[in-house]
Amino acid sequence: MNGIGTVCRKYRNDTNTRVTASGAFIILGIDPKVDYAFKYLLGRDATRTLLIDVLNKVLDPPPGREIQGVELLNPFNLQEALDDKLSILDIKVRDQSGRLFNVEMQMLAYPDYQKRVLYYWSKLYQQQLHEGENYIALRPTISISFLNHVLFPQVPDHHLRFHL
Repeated sequence: MNGIGTVCRKYRNDTNTRVTASGAFIILGIDPKVDYAFKYLLGRDATRTLLIDVLNKVLDPPPGREIQGVELLNPFNLQEALDDKLSILDIKVRDQSGRLFNVEMQMLAYPDYQKRVLYYWSKLYQQQLHEGENYIALRPTISISFLNHVLFPQVPDHHLRFHL
């Protein structure tokens, strides 16, 4: 588990739990990279401060430009037509400045992951505008992917940034 546990108050009498200093229970042996555990760890109102901290650590904003608050959004990118592809994000949030974030955990190495994350990003970006609104209203849209594999083996760095 690399020192990370998931917080849960449900399994108080389970021998596989430990109590933290705050009185929460840590379930040992649950990998936080598993989809459900990842969403439980970062995608709930109760863990919003942890999500904000993770976003700030990944983005490394200059002093005074840190994320202060986020609004958790419906992770479904709704279909506009019956034959549109439905996409469900792991965690979708908006920060205090209106920027949109898609935070993904990917355990398996899918060959088309780059296309998938770009598709998710484009849907999130595209859904911002409504009839009659000006393009100036578009807010930055950021995808953050935590991968359990190397996506670009030719690049030695583990933290990559791409800008459109």
